[in-house]
Parts: sequence; C-alpha cells; structure tokens
Amino acid sequence: MNIILSQMLQIIAPLSYFSNVDFFYQFLNNDLFLIEAHENYQKQTFRNRCQILTSQGVQDLTVPILKSESKFYKDIKIDFDQRWQEIHCRSIKTAYGKAPYFEHYFDVFEKLIMTKNHFLFDLNHEILTKCLQLLKVEKQLVLTSDYKNCELNSNFIDLRNKKLLIDNHVEYIKNNKKTYYQTFGKEFVNNLSIIDLIFNEGTNAKQFLYI
Repeated sequence: MNIILSQMLQIIAPLSYFSNVDFFYQFLNNDLFLIEAHENYQKQTFRNRCQILTSQGVQDLTVPILKSESKFYKDIKIDFDQRWQEIHCRSIKTAYGKAPYFEHYFDVFEKLIMTKNHFLFDLNHEILTKCLQLLKVEKQLVLTSDYKNCELNSNFIDLRNKKLLIDNHVEYIKNNKKTYYQTFGKEFVNNLSIIDLIFNEGTNAKQFLYI
C-alpha cells in the first residue's frame, strides 16, 4: 500500500539495517515522518537484517544480536563473536562487484559495517545518516521523544510492525514507484535494501525515490 499522507497525519517507522527502498520513498515523500526511538525490540524484522540481490536471488544479511534482559531496542547489543561483518562485506562484494557504481560506494558501506558499534540502534542510525548523505537528502531525521501508542492516536500511520517486502510488481508500479537497472535477473525485484539502488544507479538513485 502506498502511503502518501495529508498534513494531518504522521508516519512512524523503526530504524532498520540498511533500510529498504520503500522506507526511503516514504521518508522523502512525507513531511511528517518520525523514527521510533523508544520501542521494544522486535525479532524477525528488518531491524537487524536487509535483503540484497545475488545471482541466486534475494539474500538476507542478518546482524546477530546478544541475548538481553532488556527488551528496549536501544539496549540491544550486537554479537561480535560471530564473523558477520566479513560475511556481509563479502556477500555485498560478490553481489554488486559488477554493478555500475560499485567502486564508488563499496568502501563507504564496508567502513560502516566494519565499525564496531556495540548497539544495534546506533549502527542503524549511523547507516541511515550516511545513506541520506550519499543520496544528497538534506531532510532532518526526527526521533520520537517517547513511545507513540498509535492505537490511541489516529494521527499516526504505524510502520513499526511492517515485516514483509512489497512482492507484487504491478502494485509497486501502480503506487508511483519506479523500477531501475539491476545487475541480476530478467525481472525487477521490488524493495530491496537501499544499497541495491545506490550500487546500480549511483548519483541518479535519488530520482527513483520521489513520486
């Protein structure tokens, strides 16, 4: 579902690991957009994973986390005993090594991944900030000052429980979203991580995120 809202409504969304294209689409096309900074962590979501396109199809890249007595997202720590950083960098290099703009951006993404941010929220915030810089988006990120209970407030559209990709090509186009060049496959794969768009379109990536 496309969510282009009136000035009376706000979108609220979580921080994710290398957020997907739809997140950036919603962020750029809606003036009232909040990042939830006071929620409990939710498993099996994009908060600790992203999806890239390889020669074998879509691949998940997952950041392992440590068990925590706290359920608070900001308290969730990353498990560095697992060699996930090397795996992610190698997987991205294999998937996008022949993409048009790989040489321009791989070092940037590799540095973000290899930086030892102990908290998942901090890593995701740093990644999102850098991606917006690469896209030359000057819009400010606004974090919530407290937890927003959208069930009690009809002024919010809640994306915090959104788990699945948009997997219908016709729906994707109908909702004003544009396809772009992808390295693999004959059919366009919707709503992958933002790195898929950046590696394939480079300086032109931003134009695919606006209506």
